[in-house]
Amino acid sequence: MDEPLDIVVEATYAIRGRGTVTTGTIRSGVLRMSDSVEVVRPDGASIVALVRGIEFICGPNVRRDAVGFMLEQVADPYLVTGSIVRLPTTASTDSAKP
Repeated sequence: MDEPLDIVVEATYAIRGRGTVTTGTIRSGVLRMSDSVEVVRPDGASIVALVRGIEFICGPNVRRDAVGFMLEQVADPYLVTGSIVRLPTTASTDSAKP
């Protein structure tokens, strides 16, 4: 049974001309290259972005996977700690890019 993608954002880093690298913990689901994902901020605002790179961070006794991934067309200030990354929903209301 496939669980829906659910990643909690822990940190972000802007790379000029490339995109925004986001690190976080995968709580459920699978993240794939070229996935369109929805970033939902703690204030409820959301934006859809494209995954352009993924790096899994592994260590001993890690219960949940830590991941770093590059998002295209998302400004670093838009991504904040505590944001949720998931697959886009049809109920997304904020289509404007900040």
